[in-house]
Amino acid sequence: MTHRTSLPFRFGAECGLTRRDCLRSAGALAVAAALPAGTARAATSTGNFDLDRPEDQLRAWLKIYGDLAGDVDTHSWFGGEIFAVIGDRNPPRPLLAWEGFAVNRIVPQDDGSFRVFINEAAFYKDLATDRIIDTWQNPFNGERCEVWQLHAGPLTNRLTTVRRHQRKDGSFEETPFRLPLFVIGDDAFVPIEFNDVRDNALQPEQWPRESSGAKVRVSESMQFMTRYAELQDPALSRCEATAAWTLLRGWLPWMLMGEAPGHLFFRSVIRKLDSRDELPGRLVAEAEKRFPAMLRSPPDESFGSFDTSDKVFQRERTPARP
Repeated sequence: MTHRTSLPFRFGAECGLTRRDCLRSAGALAVAAALPAGTARAATSTGNFDLDRPEDQLRAWLKIYGDLAGDVDTHSWFGGEIFAVIGDRNPPRPLLAWEGFAVNRIVPQDDGSFRVFINEAAFYKDLATDRIIDTWQNPFNGERCEVWQLHAGPLTNRLTTVRRHQRKDGSFEETPFRLPLFVIGDDAFVPIEFNDVRDNALQPEQWPRESSGAKVRVSESMQFMTRYAELQDPALSRCEATAAWTLLRGWLPWMLMGEAPGHLFFRSVIRKLDSRDELPGRLVAEAEKRFPAMLRSPPDESFGSFDTSDKVFQRERTPARP
């Protein structure tokens, strides 16, 4: 596949890049960019940009996701609504709003790989008042639930120009990193998909009211939008971009829905900020009060950790009484 053609529309979705390949993240992830072009930081030039080279494809992705300048915290904001989906004949039902942020740091390594460090947090809000809530009246079982505000991290990963895939027989194959890319004029679009069914960190035997089952399905779709000229410019360490994000997952543990039929649908938009100062003041104030470490990226010594929101919930909560 080549991205350099004479056609005005170049297609790269057959690359099959997934959110797991890019981030291995879980839960809320705010990783798009909307940085004004004039504030982009300079990066060391690596020569002419060529999307046929895996190293340039990886750098392009990381410019969209964060900042290649090295050891720079990049803050992102996200917000949207959460819907309940029950059965095939009922329309999605609006339940909550949510708003949050993520902070990431990309550290280049001597071997050409990159270490990525992420923290993220989100607050659930009343749809009518747009206020952060700490209790929620569950409309399905009538129970008043104690809200657990989302916080996850450290989420760390190592990204290279090689993707390693496990075959069904247990063996592995390696393929070059390839970025899914649509280009129309100077508008570049990168779709990231993640679809998985995995063991639930909250097993129903121990967490009968919090667990949605022994297995959990997570399905995410993220569409990043940026400028192709910025992707190609080796003098820029980051790109201007925005993103739309949808998520399908089971009931949140604190909703105490157990294995009741249905799931949640999240619809959100994402924007990466030039600095933490651009985060809404109320989010910063709430985070400083509840989990201040989330406002900065994880430290270097946390590399190797991958603490999803369900893992953190498991540490901080005890099973609700039947």
